[in-house]
Amino acid sequence: ECPNASINIFLTSINYSFITSAKINILIADYETLGDFNIEYLSSMDYILCKSEYSRDIIETGLRNNNIKLNNIYTLGWKSPCIETTIEKSFNDVFLFCNNKQNNHYNTLIYEWKESYPTLNIVGYSRRYRETQSNIIYHDNIKTDDFHNLFNKCAFHIILEENGSFEHLINQVKQVKSIPIAMYAFSNKEVMDKDNSFLLDFKKRKSNTMLYGARFIPNIKSIHNRISEIKNLSEETLLNICANGFNDYKNKTLLFETRFNKLFNDIFKQVRTTKKVKLL
Repeated sequence: ECPNASINIFLTSINYSFITSAKINILIADYETLGDFNIEYLSSMDYILCKSEYSRDIIETGLRNNNIKLNNIYTLGWKSPCIETTIEKSFNDVFLFCNNKQNNHYNTLIYEWKESYPTLNIVGYSRRYRETQSNIIYHDNIKTDDFHNLFNKCAFHIILEENGSFEHLINQVKQVKSIPIAMYAFSNKEVMDKDNSFLLDFKKRKSNTMLYGARFIPNIKSIHNRISEIKNLSEETLLNICANGFNDYKNKTLLFETRFNKLFNDIFKQVRTTKKVKLL
């Protein structure tokens, strides 16, 4: 049995046993965890907070398609944990974080990585068979501090996720003054552009699950094009791109904090004037 609370905040999923125990129920929603089979649960929320306009649009479409009318959906943006360190930047190192075992694009990229390219630093790769090459390094069982230092050291980060409400990797790459190489698609569009990133081509595919949102398949050939483009740029130009990304990260973080503080100030006022926990 759960004691009464002023506010419940649910992260991506809702525990119905807690709903009647709070004055205000808030869901921080990710569209990729929702589908027609569970969208009705959002009706029990007082506030639905989205991390991107892209996520909000998909959720609102799902609600309309299921004849659910809600006017309590807000776009806040989001904020990533700070992992910045003071290690020296290397423009001859590329970072690939394989954080999704179902993503086969990592394998294709590693297989096609050329000897003439910068060093590819790979973290989280789970396949037993591995390409061996002088400029490919697998960082297995890496400790947190070493991960952060490597993340900061690498000037370029290749990010191949197919969908998502908010891409922390892109945000954190800009945070540490490095450069993302990723698809200009789905919510990525809200955290990157041509002034602070190298943009990859892609194809759009329907979802292969019951969950909302399309899949975006990166064109691996375009990665080769971007690497060739990078090799022809001066370090001064690349440093300017890094600075653009860092400034964009700071501005978007400030915007999120401003929206977050304003909304929760309003919520706290509502809590103070709500006398009883409502019963459904």
